[in-house]
Amino acid sequence: MRVLVLLIALGGCSVLDALVIVPVASSPAPNAVGVDVDGEGGMWLAFREPALDYYAYVDVRVAHVAADGTTLAEFHYGDEFTKVSGLAFTGDAVWLSYNGSNDRIRKLDPATGAELGSFATERGITDLSSRAGVLLLSNLWNELIAIDRGRGGEMWRSHIDAFDEGGTQRGIAAAGGDLTYVLAQATDRLYLVDDAGNVAGSGAMPDFDSSYEPETDQLALDGDNLIALHRGQILRYRVMR
Repeated sequence: MRVLVLLIALGGCSVLDALVIVPVASSPAPNAVGVDVDGEGGMWLAFREPALDYYAYVDVRVAHVAADGTTLAEFHYGDEFTKVSGLAFTGDAVWLSYNGSNDRIRKLDPATGAELGSFATERGITDLSSRAGVLLLSNLWNELIAIDRGRGGEMWRSHIDAFDEGGTQRGIAAAGGDLTYVLAQATDRLYLVDDAGNVAGSGAMPDFDSSYEPETDQLALDGDNLIALHRGQILRYRVMR
């Protein structure tokens, strides 16, 4: 099992914290487009099943899966003709992001799947995460955005300059305090950034090939365990910093 460490020196005198990233396991998850943990060892997953015919409706599915793989709940939603791009779980709600032509975040009841509300969003949201009272949004143009979970208003946004080019930012996962893990398809590295967009650490993702696919590479974090959706697989890593 490989352990890859990346140390970044600035000006030859200061060194950012390194991330040590160890692959743990993988499992298939075809058409998965959103993931978060439930705090009890399980996961919430969003799927957008493709239609066989151009004029047929697609099936959007949200599933709660226990640590042993048992499906605890599953909800189906009609085709909104908009891509699904990320999911977050906050205990009281499941948040599902749509991005493409009808850009919004749906607030869903985790017990029944009923829609409790929704917020309009801008174009380009690729993943969701959360911390106390806040939803974090990943914008593909290298931005991290925070909105108030209660009213949907923007609280702040920051630009991340670590990536070589815009248009490739994908998954995010709140990492405690003002830190967030961020993934971009312009690179095969995982970045740890603060709310101002400054890089606090970085590391190479083992067995993770970069790509420019728009509906993949969402993230979730369970303690030191990072979960990444990548090309129809659930990849699990141990991250140490």
